[in-house]
Amino acid sequence: MTFHDYLFLEHLDIGLSSIPKDEGARFSGDEGMDVSVAEINIKTRQVRISNAERSVIIEKANELIEIKGDRYSIGGGTQEDKTFQMHGFHLEEGDAFNQFSDGLSDQFGGRKGKKLKKIKILELFQNVKHPDMGSQERAFREL
Repeated sequence: MTFHDYLFLEHLDIGLSSIPKDEGARFSGDEGMDVSVAEINIKTRQVRISNAERSVIIEKANELIEIKGDRYSIGGGTQEDKTFQMHGFHLEEGDAFNQFSDGLSDQFGGRKGKKLKKIKILELFQNVKHPDMGSQERAFREL
């Protein structure tokens, strides 16, 4: 069974929300978690994603497509009956699919020692034409 056969993020949300609150715990059910999960069929190049508060960036023919995450986190919060959308798309030769955690956008550094933020990440992807992972790594290191 693959994750698209059932509602993966909904099950994860229920599981994390049911963790009892314990003052000494490193994680409690009151905390939220931003996440994106993907299933990639390498043979057909079909991709299915579900994302909670995390954007996924797809690069197709030098165009950036941002798939924004649903507006609530996994676990935490009081909203009941959360549903998370499943997005599907097809990758062509040369397309790129980018997932990143909030650890990247919240990272301090660069010449000014400020947070990178999502807008800077989007600018970087836009400026690195025909990116390969090595080019992207060098561009991030030069920020």
